[in-house]
Amino acid sequence: MKSFKPFLYVIYTLMFLSTLLAIFSNESLAATFGEERMHRFWMYWALVGFILLMLESVFENIHLANVRRKHARLDRENLELKARLYDKHVSATGPTAPLSRTTEERPDTKL
Repeated sequence: MKSFKPFLYVIYTLMFLSTLLAIFSNESLAATFGEERMHRFWMYWALVGFILLMLESVFENIHLANVRRKHARLDRENLELKARLYDKHVSATGPTAPLSRTTEERPDTKL
């Protein structure tokens, strides 16, 4: 994806520059090709640009979905490794002492 997007950016830039050139010299192009061919040319030109933009959007979404899936998998693996490390630590040191000395709930803390 890293090599695909710059390639499309170059194509978009070339399309934009050629469109600007055509807009500034519209009268000479219309005289050269005729009025009917110019409308058809610009219609196909816009269609090609739209298709390229949609392809880029689709490929970028596919790439992002793959990155998210890989990130979620790595997060799960990280969590599993942390759990194993914690289990090893607890089994090596023994059970931890309770935080408080009382085991009964106080009546004033119940809601």
